[in-house]
Amino acid sequence: MNPTLSGIAEKLNNFSSKEEIAAAIDELEDQFDALNEVEQEIAERLITLLDQRLIVITGVARE
Repeated sequence: MNPTLSGIAEKLNNFSSKEEIAAAIDELEDQFDALNEVEQEIAERLITLLDQRLIVITGVARE
């Protein structure tokens, strides 16, 4: 698996600020086109989970 995907997946429950979550989402989006189809599906799921975590932490959805 792509190191970025596995790194973000491992840290998913440890992100505790809007800035950390936004940086992780940005990193996934920046690399998205370079990922294979399976990795893109994983990245999409991680982005969804990060968006949900952002709502839990801040009470606000990403813009």
